[in-house]
Amino acid sequence: SRRYLRAGTETMAGRKAHIPAWTNQDWSLTLPLGPSRLLVAVFDGHGEQGHEISSSVGALFAHFAHSLAEEPIGTKSSRIPAMMAQLFAVAQDGLVRGGLAEWSGTTA
Repeated sequence: SRRYLRAGTETMAGRKAHIPAWTNQDWSLTLPLGPSRLLVAVFDGHGEQGHEISSSVGALFAHFAHSLAEEPIGTKSSRIPAMMAQLFAVAQDGLVRGGLAEWSGTTA
């Protein structure tokens, strides 16, 4: 029998009494990576540019996620941890170069 993994995402803006029109700074990613993998991530924006940073970093991960699908699962030779670290490094470098990393950011 075949097994299927289903996932859904939902995000809701927090409330700040002193900023009534607060923008949701979270960005989520749910992306199938072949028949047996699913990339699920939440990018939690912080600071004035948090919403832009979280969506930009999430889009970067979505763009390069296909390379993660090509790696073997459960082997000691898997490069997935190194590939994820490289994606984080590329994202950080882009934020620094763009001048957005000083007072804003995202956690993933």
